Amino acid sequence: ATSHLHLLFIHPDFQRAGLGARLLRLHWEQSLAEWPTLQLFTLNTVRESYWSLSFYAKQGYHIYAQGDEEQVPGLSQYLAMPPSPGRPARAPYFALHYLSAEDARKRLTQGP
Repeated sequence: ATSHLHLLFIHPDFQRAGLGARLLRLHWEQSLAEWPTLQLFTLNTVRESYWSLSFYAKQGYHIYAQGDEEQVPGLSQYLAMPPSPGRPARAPYFALHYLSAEDARKRLTQGP
């Protein structure tokens, strides 16, 4: 099972205050409570959004590189999923990020 976060935006006036990290933790907690067998968290960002790439790396996410699907449980299943009805296929300007549910659980027990 995979929990995909479609969009997360923090208004510029409120950035760098820990809100994004708190929202991610809430997402992890609720997803893990609802799906105890969850294996993977995924999200997309715009590749040119260097600040978001850095932010998600600090939160433990990895940027997908070809071949990762062979080493990360659940990633190949996520990549093989068709787009949601009414949505276009994943555009090449997105960067896919992933975090194992195991790593999210560890981060939740470590505290903020």
